[in-house]
Amino acid sequence: MNLSFRLSKYCLIAVVLGLAMVAKPQTAQAQNKPVVVFVHGFLGFCRDEALGYKYWGGLDDLQQQLNTQYGDVEVKTVCVGPVSSSYDRAIELFWKIKGGCIDYGAAHAAQAGHQRHFKNSTEARNTASARQCPRADAAEIKNRAVYPAWDASRPVHIIAHSQGGQTARMLAQLLADNGRNPEGDSGLFAPHNTSAAWIRSITTISTPNDGTTLADAIVDFAPFAQTLVADIALLAGASPDLSSMVYDFKLDQWDIAQRRANEPFHDYAERVLNNSRRLFSDRGVRDLSPFTLSPDGAMRENSWVRDQPGIYYFSWSTRSSYASWITGWHYPRWDANPLIGTFCSPLFMGNFTRSRAPSIDSSWWDSDCVVPTRSHRAPTLQIARSAAIGTAPTHRAVQIRDLRYGGTPRAGQWNWLGMMEGYDHLDIVGWTLFWSPNDKLSWYRRHIERLKALP
Repeated sequence: MNLSFRLSKYCLIAVVLGLAMVAKPQTAQAQNKPVVVFVHGFLGFCRDEALGYKYWGGLDDLQQQLNTQYGDVEVKTVCVGPVSSSYDRAIELFWKIKGGCIDYGAAHAAQAGHQRHFKNSTEARNTASARQCPRADAAEIKNRAVYPAWDASRPVHIIAHSQGGQTARMLAQLLADNGRNPEGDSGLFAPHNTSAAWIRSITTISTPNDGTTLADAIVDFAPFAQTLVADIALLAGASPDLSSMVYDFKLDQWDIAQRRANEPFHDYAERVLNNSRRLFSDRGVRDLSPFTLSPDGAMRENSWVRDQPGIYYFSWSTRSSYASWITGWHYPRWDANPLIGTFCSPLFMGNFTRSRAPSIDSSWWDSDCVVPTRSHRAPTLQIARSAAIGTAPTHRAVQIRDLRYGGTPRAGQWNWLGMMEGYDHLDIVGWTLFWSPNDKLSWYRRHIERLKALP
């Protein structure tokens, strides 16, 4: 396919997206239905952002379609900090599902260097200092929560894309430890007594379980994130000046203000990322996505985030690169999404290597243009949290079952469902014209049927 055709194809997408309508909110949760929660990845956005373009489905609203066509399951989506660490996102995920005040923990906040509470939450905005988070009344919590009835007797199935998989795994660990974190905080989910039984299954799609070399290959993270979000805005149908785009970086805990009234999106993005440039450029800051997504950060989290015996773990891999028979380096497929296609090339991930620990060799070159395929199956490597930068990783105790050709899923193990060949990192959540709406819906529906059949 020539370049002009590809460009015209995505211009067509932008025109169509500009006409997209925001879906109506779903009705109240039916308590007797299995609940599936979609969790987005890095730079993800809420259902009322991006001009109606959906993170899950793109032009098609997967949540609405699944809930409309099938009455025996309830699908929800939750949005968390798009550039926050997996820990902060896990805390947000709990309270956004259950309902309540987001509390990252005093010890964690002190070590990270940010506020303890998500201060722009409803409760915090109503306080004088906006730095404390009083307990909200029950009616307000229920009205705002995605699934307030959530507990061990009514567990959820989490389907997560990219960093969302790391977020879901970390939430499972925090639930199993009843709201205790490695920094010494406890009772983070009080007054609820939690356990791993609150989650029935976790499905990771294109997740950097061992990290992604893209996080290390990008030298200056702030302008990269700003450019990519701006490209998403244009893809979603925003006007060229981006004034119509709705997007929130959700960095309240870092004292970075939300978008001001009548502030153009481009100015907002530049202000947010310029204000946070020090955080994104300082490799010593470990409570943001650049570190969480890196091999070093992901492997450190793997040292304390364990596989829970009662949870079914599923994983899907994606690939949109190919190896040159001349150099052996990897390049993007012709149909890779132009937003991310360059990252498959030798300029970024396609020949990125290093000798320092964790060492990166040619086995990391194969990718979906954002995450190496070797990182998708399961978290296989770990580095002790207390270890110095450059410490070599060790193999993690993990069991991987290959279910490509059938077999029975097992709890406490990683049930790998196979490789989606030719699908890049964004194709798999529906950001493509090559995956028909019916096939896309059927793919997710088949997996939900698999989840419903779990013993």
